[in-house]
Amino acid sequence: MKRIAAMLLAGMMLVAGCAKEEAVQPPVDGGEAGGGETAKELTIGFVVKGSDEHWIAVEQGAKQAAEDFGVKLAFTGPAKETMIEEHTGMIENNITNKVDALCVAPVQPAAQAGILKRAVDAGIPLLLIDTDADVEGKTAFLGTGNYAAAELAGTYIGEKLSEGAKVVIIRGALGDKTHDDRTAGAKDKLEAMGLEVIDVQPADSDSEKAANVMENMMQTHETIDAVFVTADQMALGALQSIQKVGKSIMLVGFDGSPGAVEKIKEGVMEGSVAQNPYQMGYLGVQNAIEAINGNPVDEIIDTGAKLLTKENIEE
Repeated sequence: MKRIAAMLLAGMMLVAGCAKEEAVQPPVDGGEAGGGETAKELTIGFVVKGSDEHWIAVEQGAKQAAEDFGVKLAFTGPAKETMIEEHTGMIENNITNKVDALCVAPVQPAAQAGILKRAVDAGIPLLLIDTDADVEGKTAFLGTGNYAAAELAGTYIGEKLSEGAKVVIIRGALGDKTHDDRTAGAKDKLEAMGLEVIDVQPADSDSEKAANVMENMMQTHETIDAVFVTADQMALGALQSIQKVGKSIMLVGFDGSPGAVEKIKEGVMEGSVAQNPYQMGYLGVQNAIEAINGNPVDEIIDTGAKLLTKENIEE
């Protein structure tokens, strides 16, 4: 876990400019935070979607910020992104416990809008992480512009392959806006460059499901030149199936996870759109403190994205 945190901490330099120019400074002992409370008494609730490498990195960033700014962090998340009921219960627990601010990565933005609005109505600053949702009164959204980031993958695949090449997409759960946007961004760019997207299938951000989906796609379609996967957890599963049958298929993922980085270095995975999940966690806590203190917070904080390939992976 320390290795993951170290790798992602280095990546913070990619998007440091997205943070506010004047960072929140930890108050000295006995100092007053906005609203008359000492900062050390504050509790920041933080609910993420799952427990894979991406969310571990978010947790590392959030924990570091909590330590830097002297606040308590209540960090939770279900084992899998498909555990919507458990995820919603975690949000509700934070509201019941009257946390001072709440950071949430929604699993199903539309379905969970009601519970998220309850936090706002309870006077709790709400910051959405990684995935945005239409919630009146929310404080901010922090994350990657997923549509534009996925266009990076579509452009790269389009430049590497000839017009008319056949591409499939493996995505996260249907209804998850993050994966909706990543799918649309890649698909629109691929088609604009003259490639054919012949299949799009969900694998619910699960590696084993992605392996099965990839296997079925290869049995269904005689020719697949490339596959774009909307999260590296699934990309690694798809890679297993591709290697199992010994086919040569370009594979591009999304997240820039340590596991994907290793496969890119090995040359068995073409690339991955790297987010900065550490920065999402860190800035989530930092800006939650700003909101508690009554200071202005940008409504949209883009934590950045970059396409990692074998050519630039060591940069």
